[in-house]
Amino acid sequence: MADIGLGDLFEDGFGFGERTVKSIRDVLRQPRQYFLAAQVKDWAGYTPSIRVYIILLAISSYLRYLYLGDGQVMTELYVGQFEQVIADLAKQDPRWAEASARDLANGTLERLFFWSPFVSFTAYTLFGMVWCAYAQKLPVVVRIRYIYALMIPATLLMLVITPVMAWAPEQIVGLISFAGLCLSAAAVSVTAYLGAYPRTESAGGKFGRALVLGFALIFVMMLSTMTALMIGTFETMGEIAATLPAAE
Repeated sequence: MADIGLGDLFEDGFGFGERTVKSIRDVLRQPRQYFLAAQVKDWAGYTPSIRVYIILLAISSYLRYLYLGDGQVMTELYVGQFEQVIADLAKQDPRWAEASARDLANGTLERLFFWSPFVSFTAYTLFGMVWCAYAQKLPVVVRIRYIYALMIPATLLMLVITPVMAWAPEQIVGLISFAGLCLSAAAVSVTAYLGAYPRTESAGGKFGRALVLGFALIFVMMLSTMTALMIGTFETMGEIAATLPAAE
């Protein structure tokens, strides 16, 4: 019988086995090897970048309880913002005075976590298809693989920042969020500099390309989050509007 260990069980349940750990490690320590593997059909023994990203995304979904629920910092921030939204809507339609900002916040956050993966996958895939600023001409599939590989360090950072934001005082949550975005852009840029461009390219050329790519990809991340948030907000508002008293 084959030697089957605990790592195989994690692979069965989460897709998170020794190969995935090696893939994440090499993205961080020697990214060029991982990006070269992205140019090979079978990934040369690595876990494909899109699968690693999905695994990290699944792990992050378990952290959503840190955002959701009464008393949680992020929920209370949204409640405060939606109180003004409800007040503005009530000026146009008095029935909205009966609506709850907390219900709007909770529903929006639930839908944000539901829609984020779909919007993000669409945005990153489209970005990978159109972004061609590499030192060599790459097939579209390889370019998409590159983008998901670059999102691995950024997603790892967000896994660390999420609990920090959830437990931090409300006054500095915005600062932590901004710092997290800057760190994520830096992580993507460094990974791109070390992995996405050949060593033969000039340092200056690589630096410029990697810096622009890092900030462009983080902008796409922010845009996809805002899009999912808007979808969640409008869906929840529609749901709440359906429960309001009939207009007289």
